[in-house]
Amino acid sequence: MDTIGFLSLTIDELRDLIYRTVGDALDANKKNSPPPPAEPAGNELLTRKEAAELLHVSVLTLSNWERRNILHPRRISRRVLYMKADVLAALARAGRPR
Repeated sequence: MDTIGFLSLTIDELRDLIYRTVGDALDANKKNSPPPPAEPAGNELLTRKEAAELLHVSVLTLSNWERRNILHPRRISRRVLYMKADVLAALARAGRPR
């Protein structure tokens, strides 16, 4: 038989009870969920500065290469990002040491 009981708790005690219960449920869910899939290494996005450092060129050179269709950046809002795989491919085509 189910029993209904009434507890006398303060607001702080009730809040703590809820936080603990929800925290325990979230921890249990984390333990039982599979890890997120690993993203392929080439899908990493690089900023202009990171791409320039990897290629050992200036940011201005990257802009020139974009105009000459050597590199094709992705634009997200006002940010200009380069796929790491594209940068490494351009590096290989140029025959420059890493």
